[in-house]
Amino acid sequence: MDKKIKLSWYKSRGCWRKNYRGNQLYLAVGQCTGDDDPVGYSIAMGEFAEHVKRLDAEDAIAKTEKRAAVKTEADMLAKQAEEMDQERQIAKGKPISDTLHYSAFAANYDQLKPTLTTGTRNVEKLHLIDRIAEYVEGFEKRAKEGRCTVAWYNEKRDKLDDFHKFTYYAGVDYPEQITENLLNDYRESQATQAAKGEFSPFTVKKRLKAVKAFFEWCFKFHYIKEMPRNLDKDYPNVVVMPAPKPYPLTLDQVHQFWNLAMNKGKYDNTRGYRNALYLLLGLNCGYRSKDIATLRFNHLRQEGEGWIIDRLRNKTKNKKVRQVHKIWKITHRLLMMECETREADDDLMLLTEHGTELVTATLSNKTSHTDAVGANWGRMKRKLKLGKGYGHSCCRDTGSSDFARLMPESPIAESQYLSHKFPGMSETYIQRAYERLFTGIDKLEEYYGLNM
Repeated sequence: MDKKIKLSWYKSRGCWRKNYRGNQLYLAVGQCTGDDDPVGYSIAMGEFAEHVKRLDAEDAIAKTEKRAAVKTEADMLAKQAEEMDQERQIAKGKPISDTLHYSAFAANYDQLKPTLTTGTRNVEKLHLIDRIAEYVEGFEKRAKEGRCTVAWYNEKRDKLDDFHKFTYYAGVDYPEQITENLLNDYRESQATQAAKGEFSPFTVKKRLKAVKAFFEWCFKFHYIKEMPRNLDKDYPNVVVMPAPKPYPLTLDQVHQFWNLAMNKGKYDNTRGYRNALYLLLGLNCGYRSKDIATLRFNHLRQEGEGWIIDRLRNKTKNKKVRQVHKIWKITHRLLMMECETREADDDLMLLTEHGTELVTATLSNKTSHTDAVGANWGRMKRKLKLGKGYGHSCCRDTGSSDFARLMPESPIAESQYLSHKFPGMSETYIQRAYERLFTGIDKLEEYYGLNM
């Protein structure tokens, strides 16, 4: 056997495996009698060599294409920057509303390409872009330390990048040059774009909230002498926010998803019924993609003849809200079929077939987010020809809606099912009972009637 390259025996599939260039390779599947089978190992090494040759060739092609794309983009950005700088010099020193109509202005400033990674540091007097970069770097550090999500950092960066483009176009170089009139102009331009449908009300409100938070930070650290008076609590409220709209599935639609997920071979891997498990965890526990992706072995415990998932909710601030659910027998059965080999108590139970986490986000200049749960669900949704809104989170909408109908006099149990934080200090001083919650979950199991 080759001593330089070592393959790992994967007991649950009865094959060898090796990670190469971020790809989890399963080798000699169904051709090994055990980890002491030299013939099976030889076959696995041969397959691995072929994979290496293929992946190396794909990587070389990708690098060549990336270099060409970077050069093309750099040439385009240089040309755009030159054109926009000429317009910027014309607009500099004049009120925005005197220079361009809001709609034309919005169309122009959005074409700018400066980002928060650019700008020249000046020790004596920092430019606006440097102050924004300093502010955003604080969230980047928190994201790396796990004190906030990567999505939260990306949102802060992207929303302030838009504000920087606006001020750059207006000829503003320093934070102290930003006036209340300029902030009103930005607010009005956002409202105009929202009215035209160019951006959603949620995007506009998040941008304005990010600007307000940034100036509060500048004032706190004495980067500006006074806080603009129009940056009050009403500054972000320039658009009417639509009411939240749940997308619950009908019982017939639940059964359609279930039948499709149990159609083994097209939508599932060879070990179990992965898509069916995603449906069950959504209905049984009200789980979204991130909840499924962060499920660990030490969250599962046996209680009597049944099984309980008891954990701290991943989404909730500071993760202090317990997420407790009794799981159905079919949920436990499919979870055991799909889970990885347990090596440590805090290991993740579910991974992709390449050995990576189901939901990931990366820290980079361009937001990178992968959701294997949502991707699988999307394929089933398209197969069933369901429209917009019926992502995997509709399972949570479905379970909670049916729970409320089946348990009409149990509002506390409804909150427990959704793992919502209780108001005030009640979470600190009250020990919660889960009998009503478990009764409701049993009723949901009977109502859906999902079996293999």
